[in-house]
Amino acid sequence: MLLDRAIRLCLYAALLAAPLAFDPRLHHVFVLDKAVLLRLFVSGATVLWAIKVAREGRVAWVRTGLDRPILAVLVAAVLATVFSASPRISLIGSSVRQEGMAALLTDLLLLYLAVHFLQDRLRTVTGTV
Repeated sequence: MLLDRAIRLCLYAALLAAPLAFDPRLHHVFVLDKAVLLRLFVSGATVLWAIKVAREGRVAWVRTGLDRPILAVLVAAVLATVFSASPRISLIGSSVRQEGMAALLTDLLLLYLAVHFLQDRLRTVTGTV
């Protein structure tokens, strides 16, 4: 239960702090700081989730209708990274635009963490079953 709260806290922080991050000293004031914050909070939530799975000894996976399309995009991204003319940029992105496989994995982890740990809260807020 404590790990669930810590994971939710990381997710709320990612969803609230990343859009508000702003550093006027950077050349592109809206890109790097947001990407770093998002990756930091999602990485923290992922580590906490891994600890929870290790303690419980099982993975409670919530299936969504997006699982197959996401898997197809992930496979395409891996193939594009492997066969890229510049695999380093395909993997971590350029310094100006923080895109690439790392950004895709961060977004996918955020999606699945939100599905697993914010679903009950969403039902409570919206009143759905």
